[in-house]
Amino acid sequence: HDVIIATGPPFSSLLLGARLARQTGLPLVLDYRDEWSISNAYWENKQQGRFANWMQTRQQNRAVRAADVLLATTPSSAKSVANTAAACGSRARSTYIYNGFDPADFPQSATPPAKQDFGNGTDRFRLAFIGTLWNLNSIEPLVEAIVQLANTQPQLCEQLELLLAGRRTGDQEAILQRLDGTPCAVTQLPFVAHAEAVQMMQSADALLMLNTDLPHTQRIINAKTFEYMAARRPMFVVAPEGDVWDVVRNLPGTMLCPPGNVAQISDNLALMIEQFRCGIDHNDALWDIDAFHRRTLAGQLAKLLNHVCEQRVDRSARTNEPLPKKSPGRIQEEN
Repeated sequence: HDVIIATGPPFSSLLLGARLARQTGLPLVLDYRDEWSISNAYWENKQQGRFANWMQTRQQNRAVRAADVLLATTPSSAKSVANTAAACGSRARSTYIYNGFDPADFPQSATPPAKQDFGNGTDRFRLAFIGTLWNLNSIEPLVEAIVQLANTQPQLCEQLELLLAGRRTGDQEAILQRLDGTPCAVTQLPFVAHAEAVQMMQSADALLMLNTDLPHTQRIINAKTFEYMAARRPMFVVAPEGDVWDVVRNLPGTMLCPPGNVAQISDNLALMIEQFRCGIDHNDALWDIDAFHRRTLAGQLAKLLNHVCEQRVDRSARTNEPLPKKSPGRIQEEN
């Protein structure tokens, strides 16, 4: 073998990777799909307290000190784990590779697929959210904005259908009940198969992206962001300004709204509905998203791993230490 890659969560994998790296002398890449500190702060059913937080910090520092590379999924997360490395005396390099999408999952056609009727007809402006609603992506700011729209422009609100597919925590279900007295049609579905989810994304008039305004959440880019891109539908983003804004701001039809500004959310939603009523769409727009193809991102990972292996060989040559036994060959880089 040439390198150890340990992916978290679960973050116990990072501890196992660190132990293997110490035992074998192989270079270690810690692959942060989510940040350890953010997950520890906000995950459901997570034990909190001074001792638990101290233990989590100690465990992460031990893993980071054994690492050669800390790989994150956003620029801000890469800076955060770099700060963690500096604080615990690690010399690990920090970098990031975005999540992405597989083009084969999103067949393209000249026009979006037809909407499925879930009991509210198909003539309304459909704003769709596919995924889990919980405390890190609360729908409360949007619900407040829809209630405001219902009070100020009820004729627009009655043109809106909110489609939700996926798990919703009890708190989020209670928030959605506030829409019961509004003209907005709400369709709530359980988890659906991926192919059905893709059809829902591609047939929606806009796709809803949510991140709650909490400490450090500006560093989060939801994995669904990139599937939303692949669906080539306008995004309605309610999230703190940060990495997700930077990734989507130039995509066709994108609306960016800070969660704390309910009036702006309501106004932007009204504008989207008005554009829909006037027949304005983005079906012929240019979507410059090749950088987020999984093939492209796999090439970036291959380049990173080859660099790690080359550094290992150089370090061994300088110190005259023998390399551990390994299988031959290099990782194929994508062009």
